[in-house]
Amino acid sequence: MIIRATYCRLYSASRSFLTLLLCLLASTGCAGKYGTQTTNVAYYPDCYAPIEELRTSEFTVEKSTAAGAVVGGVLGGIVGLIASGGKGSGAAIGAATGAAVGGAAGYGMGKSKQSSEDASLLADYNSRLDGNIQESDKTTAAARLARQCYERQFTAAASAFKAKHLNKEQFNARYQEILAGMEEAASLLGAANKNNTQLVAAYNRALNEEADKRGLSATLVRSSARSKKSPPELAKTADGSELTRMAVKTSRMEQAVSAGQEEERLLQERLATTRRQAADLMS
Repeated sequence: MIIRATYCRLYSASRSFLTLLLCLLASTGCAGKYGTQTTNVAYYPDCYAPIEELRTSEFTVEKSTAAGAVVGGVLGGIVGLIASGGKGSGAAIGAATGAAVGGAAGYGMGKSKQSSEDASLLADYNSRLDGNIQESDKTTAAARLARQCYERQFTAAASAFKAKHLNKEQFNARYQEILAGMEEAASLLGAANKNNTQLVAAYNRALNEEADKRGLSATLVRSSARSKKSPPELAKTADGSELTRMAVKTSRMEQAVSAGQEEERLLQERLATTRRQAADLMS
């Protein structure tokens, strides 16, 4: 009875706050930056898997932050309720404080987990891809892996159709899934490239501004980052070293954007080729 009464008072005192946190936790299942699935997967789940993995990994930080905030809010509310002698205001303050602390801890854990997951995904993609993805981010790598898989499956389906192992209807069903998968990969990659291009522009503006503030040459900083050799005028100061690190990160992002744009171009090119070949086969 005591536990039930305590819970009820806590709920009443901080209902709105906790409801907001729970909604945040629940919302992580909604569509995010990768959009909603548009491919009906029936024949080629392995080809679609990289795209699905992107969506699965997208909300690592959000889920961890929200979960930490919810747990911290509940525990903080209970402590606040007890410490204040059962006052609702104490529960609300405790819930808010606990949520802030729990959310911050959850965010840190989520970022760490996301970085680990991203590294694992890239390593896995690299082992299965034709070509090097050293300068790619996970979105580009996933799109390339999906494209290569769908291309192989289209070649196999076309061969089976020519050999009359598949009729026209069976071939078309497979072709439509391949087409949808490649279009979805191209769409999410295009959105990622646009976002990354904006990020690179923001990083470059920040680098220029910070270099100007410190009386250093942004061109020299970028040259240092590319050569991986920091000149004395940069290496001898903390400001110079920090700017070099900023330039290195910006350079890596630029390389990732370039790789993403090239993969997007290839995807669109292969999509056009696939449509043309399918039309010729079924004409």
